[in-house]
Amino acid sequence: MGSLSFNVKKQSLSAVLDRIAMMLGVNFIMKQDTDATIDLDFKEMSLEEAFSYFPPSVHLHVRKDIQRATSVPLMLELAN
Repeated sequence: MGSLSFNVKKQSLSAVLDRIAMMLGVNFIMKQDTDATIDLDFKEMSLEEAFSYFPPSVHLHVRKDIQRATSVPLMLELAN
């Protein structure tokens, strides 16, 4: 997986996740609407490390290729 850089202040969590999903080329699924906002500021983090800064309701689904030691993003989910 690649790296991610983000700098957002008081942005809609769902809008930020939608933008990330678009950048990754994966689907974004939101179980229900949310008013949550988020502040993030990080540069050149791995996707797995970057997603540790999101609330626990945010899930990045990946497929792990053990032979190549890589992960491929499949879907981004906000499960409230």
